[in-house]
Amino acid sequence: MGRAAQRGLEQLTAELEEARRRIAELEAEQAAATFSSGLVQHLFDGFALLDPKGVHLDVNPALCAMTGFSREELVGVGPPHPYWPPEDHAAMREELTRDLAGHTRPTALTFMRENGERFPVMVAHSRVRDERDAVTAMMATIKDMSELMAAQAELADSERRFRRTFDQAPIGAAIVTLDGHFQRVNAAFQRTTGYSEDELTTMTFLDITLPEEREHDAELVGRLLRGDNDELVREKRYVRKDGGNTWGLLSVRVARDDAGKPLYFLSMIVDVDDRRHAQEALQDSEKSLREAQRLGPIPVGQPRGVRRGPS
Repeated sequence: MGRAAQRGLEQLTAELEEARRRIAELEAEQAAATFSSGLVQHLFDGFALLDPKGVHLDVNPALCAMTGFSREELVGVGPPHPYWPPEDHAAMREELTRDLAGHTRPTALTFMRENGERFPVMVAHSRVRDERDAVTAMMATIKDMSELMAAQAELADSERRFRRTFDQAPIGAAIVTLDGHFQRVNAAFQRTTGYSEDELTTMTFLDITLPEEREHDAELVGRLLRGDNDELVREKRYVRKDGGNTWGLLSVRVARDDAGKPLYFLSMIVDVDDRRHAQEALQDSEKSLREAQRLGPIPVGQPRGVRRGPS
């Protein structure tokens, strides 16, 4: 084979390899485009591709389902976009202008469904640039926040009901950290101890326990925390702010998370001071009666210790 023929064969081989490489690149690009298109089409969140002026180039089914507008009603339209509430057009245009200029932080907005219903969304934009770094399009991801906002509102309402029930309970209630500090106390507990909430939240349960009972109480709480007991119930004397003592019926349980990890102690205290004093008074009366019976009957009108002589 001559040199010319050899060079021709080498050139043909190189061209063939280049063609194969280009075909492989095109196939890879087509596969990537197909994958990206399929991914966008199956996103749970809404997606829109906008031109540099904010006009819809394409939207995914999730955005159509979210807003109630069809793809045909959205592509080629805007701004204003059909899902912008009329009363917010000016604010929406201002926000879109900032996003087109490079503002890419997620923004909380209100969109409008085809039926006029307003709903909360979180919108995040990102710009598409060409090889010369010029902005050719903008992608928008839209998350419908309706369910999340409703769940948050329900949780907030539940927390308000708990706080109201806790604060207005007729018996003392306290949330105590695992190291024994008062985290929250209600009005009844404050009345029982004589301390304000601000004062109690700087104290531990041992601070209002009699010194001679602190070691015993700490051991009982330790057993409860270890899971040896489900509940601690006992009557104990509390040290009031004024230095006096008051009796309370204490019930303590450990609040745990779904995995069983201890979170805090929930303590309920019933003021039984009047009952205890009534019981003590009754016991004193019974003791006096028994003592009188032991000494024997005393004739009516005759002083104790005086015996009448023989008549």
